[in-house]
Amino acid sequence: MADEKTANDVSVIEVLQRFEQDFATFSKAVENGEFAFWIGSGISRNAPNLGDLLIKAAEFLREKAVVEDGNGKFSNTLRELLEIAEFGPELLDSNLQVQFSDWPDQEAIISRLWNQYSEVLDLRVPDEDSDYILWDAIGIREAFENPAPPAIEHLCIAALILEGVVRNIASANWDTFIEQAVEKLSPGASNIIQVVVDPIQLRTPPGRARLLKFHGCIRHATDEPGTFRKYLTGSTTQISDWPQTPLFAAVRNELVGIATNQKALGMGLSMQDQNLHQTISRAKEVNPWPWPSEPNAPGYVFCEDRLKAGQRAALRLVYRDSYDANAADIIAGAHLRAWPEQVLIGLLLQLTFHKLDYLLNDWVANIGKDDFNAELSASLKSCRDFIANSATDNRQTFFDQAHLTWPRLLSLYRKGTVPKSAGTYEAISATSLSQLPGDQLARDSHLGQLALALCLINYGRTQGLWTLLPALNDEIEGGSLTVTGTWPGAEPRPLFIVKSVTEAIILEKDGAFEGQGAIVVHADNLWPRLRPDGGSTRSARSPRSSPGRNASVRTTHLSLEAMLEKSDNLQNLNTEFVTQASV
Repeated sequence: MADEKTANDVSVIEVLQRFEQDFATFSKAVENGEFAFWIGSGISRNAPNLGDLLIKAAEFLREKAVVEDGNGKFSNTLRELLEIAEFGPELLDSNLQVQFSDWPDQEAIISRLWNQYSEVLDLRVPDEDSDYILWDAIGIREAFENPAPPAIEHLCIAALILEGVVRNIASANWDTFIEQAVEKLSPGASNIIQVVVDPIQLRTPPGRARLLKFHGCIRHATDEPGTFRKYLTGSTTQISDWPQTPLFAAVRNELVGIATNQKALGMGLSMQDQNLHQTISRAKEVNPWPWPSEPNAPGYVFCEDRLKAGQRAALRLVYRDSYDANAADIIAGAHLRAWPEQVLIGLLLQLTFHKLDYLLNDWVANIGKDDFNAELSASLKSCRDFIANSATDNRQTFFDQAHLTWPRLLSLYRKGTVPKSAGTYEAISATSLSQLPGDQLARDSHLGQLALALCLINYGRTQGLWTLLPALNDEIEGGSLTVTGTWPGAEPRPLFIVKSVTEAIILEKDGAFEGQGAIVVHADNLWPRLRPDGGSTRSARSPRSSPGRNASVRTTHLSLEAMLEKSDNLQNLNTEFVTQASV
């Protein structure tokens, strides 16, 4: 990757390349659950726009100032706001009757307030609550009333939670995007994530992951203001007092524990707040992160275009005794130049294929074919890179498609059905990569056979024999994937990958194989005993072909177990698969 590339320019495949080079220890540590995620507003681009909130606050105060004819507590507060933006009080006098959005200097005012929003929240109105600007002038509850859907970053975090590699998230954000993402990927599931705002919630049943919202949560504050409003932290005074305020003591201690015992991946978090620096400093006193960190990952990594002043200050705190003599190396080890979106997609892809690789190698070794492993691992990596190379200009389109395709593929393989809810995530395992050898449920899941099927299917694509696309429709007849021969006039064919004859029978009964020339890849070798002629029976659901459906191409059934048993090497296996698939 060229040094001059910005975070905007870095692709997912380039992130994966860095995971194999200078950030290899980092990516391995994430896969093993060693990193906590530290989250800031930079990953919540769909949250209410700060500029709009500042405009609303200014207009709210102006309207109040009109009522008191420019002389009173609201007028004085608005003048203080203008002072923060380095404008004189006379600006109000000349524009009192003008809507704030029409003020000639409105853009300049908002621009100057943008990085001073903590000072704005610290403005006090006599005889009103200390958070009056946030609660009433900005109207923070209404601002978050109809939240946007979670973004790619939040969905990737939720998937990594479900895959068992994220145990702790420390978030400075008030929004609920991570909670929404978890619900979207695992609708109705309980005990996935334990959200902590009030210290009492530390005593609630744990989830797979814990989300510590150390600056408060807007949903909780809206639903139960009497309990949670006081936790909304954003003003300069609140942030300065946070390290000493008894209200935050229990959550503060948990954060210190996370900073002490887990490496930190910072995403969208500028680290400018002093309360975070004090948390890091306290953790360092307990058990400092070493430098050099090899053979382990560094203690802190940030996904940024350029490290911010607060992040560099955090690194000086973390590595104080070693920093001056090693500053360049420390910064290089902590600076992953890519945005969280690319990094999180890369981490999820890397984890998915490393888990599949382990399960594939484990299965192949157990049946005495371990000499296949090196080539199979390379083939599986080729699958990963093919997918990563699809995440180019429009990563949202890529992710939306992947978010539907992968759960569908796994659900058809495991259960012979499409997911009940589109987009429900199917995890390979709830254990991290390092825990996978002890996860007998995952090792008995036959996902190694699925990985082999993906390798063989991808081989035909790399040889130019067929193209590979997601299912062409949402119906069960659409299959797991779509393959189309590269010869003139070739028609798209649905391809199914199934764990056993049980799933194949379920699919057959539901009419899944009645499409044009379905290809069914079986992990086991029981189908020929059930259907000696290799064919399928008609389903009760669809007793005859649909009008216009061309049934001239029969369903093709292939057995991975049978092909692997008679193959001496991977090339023979690839050739046999291509021959039998007859695409």
